[in-house]
Amino acid sequence: MRAKSSISVRSVLVALLIAPALALGALPATVAAAPALPAEATVTTMAAPRLAAATRTTLTLDWPDVAQAASYRVRYSRYSSLKSSRTVTVTASRAVLTGLKAVTRYYVVVQPVPAAGSAVSSMAASARMTFKTMAYAAPSGLRAQASARSADSVAVNWLFTTPGRHYQVQYATTSDFAAAGMVTTSVASTSISGLSTGQLYYFRVRSLSAKGSVTSGWSGAVAAIPQVPADPGAVPLGVGSFNIRNWNRTSGGKWSDRGPLIAAEIDSRNLDVVGLQEADFHLHGGVTQYGSLINLLGARGAGAFAAVEVGTTAGTRIIYNTNTVTVVRGGMRQLSTIGGDVKRYVVWAEFVQNATGRHFFFATTHLVPETHPVATKKCSSKQSKRYKMRKTQAGQVIAEIQANAGGLPVVLTGDMNSHKVQCPTNAPYRAYVASGLVDPLGNPDRSKLPKNPTTEVRIHSEWDTSNHYSRKPIRHNIVNGHHVDYVFVSPTIKTLTYEVVVKINDATLKYVGRHPSDHNLVRAEILIPAS
Repeated sequence: MRAKSSISVRSVLVALLIAPALALGALPATVAAAPALPAEATVTTMAAPRLAAATRTTLTLDWPDVAQAASYRVRYSRYSSLKSSRTVTVTASRAVLTGLKAVTRYYVVVQPVPAAGSAVSSMAASARMTFKTMAYAAPSGLRAQASARSADSVAVNWLFTTPGRHYQVQYATTSDFAAAGMVTTSVASTSISGLSTGQLYYFRVRSLSAKGSVTSGWSGAVAAIPQVPADPGAVPLGVGSFNIRNWNRTSGGKWSDRGPLIAAEIDSRNLDVVGLQEADFHLHGGVTQYGSLINLLGARGAGAFAAVEVGTTAGTRIIYNTNTVTVVRGGMRQLSTIGGDVKRYVVWAEFVQNATGRHFFFATTHLVPETHPVATKKCSSKQSKRYKMRKTQAGQVIAEIQANAGGLPVVLTGDMNSHKVQCPTNAPYRAYVASGLVDPLGNPDRSKLPKNPTTEVRIHSEWDTSNHYSRKPIRHNIVNGHHVDYVFVSPTIKTLTYEVVVKINDATLKYVGRHPSDHNLVRAEILIPAS
């Protein structure tokens, strides 16, 4: 805008009117008023736009209304000079820029346009602002539900898409998320406690990088109300399945190195009952492999562990913490197998949970393995000899459970040596589910999304349960990986948490530290129902 002169236009006109009179030596009795002039034009400025939302390909901007503005021209470019810019015109004080490039910085200027006939002749543009598109779309499939864990907690889940992402969950009592609380997690699931029972809460989530930078916009919001659990007398029980690799097989390291790591993992998850596979019964230095593990757990102060002794069952064993559960009875059955294979068993026991007096039936098994790589893209309908045997063995496991459980809630664990892309099908899984057992993860044949999952929280279910002693896990980019190790439960058992126990560097997506075994520990935190 031009600088204003110190002499007004009105003064100049008055001078011109009276000059002739001065020249004649006389002044008129009165001087006519100067003609009216238009009011000086005004200029309106606007506040800078702000980022309301961002996705991989869009930016949503808004700004305060500008008085007498009829519309707004939004100019944006990837260059600070605004060269090669594009422009959109909107009538409201909000604009959505579409067709953008992911993870890209954009420079934006908003120019208000005055309404026709307005006294405002010009309007200044906003300051140039910088906004960046996101690396990922906002998390989808968000669910929130009152947790059976306690009256002040809510379980929140969303769909997993890419390994290595972290997440930020926001929760508030109002849908605008004013005064919101926040939790950060490295998995696509969490439980939030310390909430007010009976209070409606809203939840939303966005993704972060492993270093904590924001990589997506917020998801849509969902709501849930923490409630007093239907079974407030239930107490969490930790169960697991762990193929600890026979100590005579040293390709993955000596037992003196691996044993303490296995004990540390079991201890870290506060497990009460664990089904073991490949826990050798042969004596080394006067102790069995599972006896050595019990000693290592005791040395850590992990509890007073003992083994269910029901005879010679090869490497299939059950160990339990006598401080938290008590054995009522136990048994086993030798399974059919193929020539050249080791003997196979299902081992079971009835336990009572010391804290609640509730009884449950726990079984574990180890089925015959496949000797050839599994085709994951093309799958023949041909049933191999080992496939047929696993199907037979699974049927025998079910028969043993049904003959001895006596109506008790059942937990079945084990290395089934079969996963969801097994050819032609995952026969043991199908047999167990058909018998009435539940897979808390909902991970059936060929599934990419969970099917009727029951666990409230899942942790690292995207990774396979067999690690093959590799340094980098196989990536499937789906919610549930290819699992050969499982925890199945009766429908009456509530599953609070299901975890594939792995240590992953989320920046490099490589395993951290040494593998305790060529299988990962699988564990679940459950609630045993009242009988």
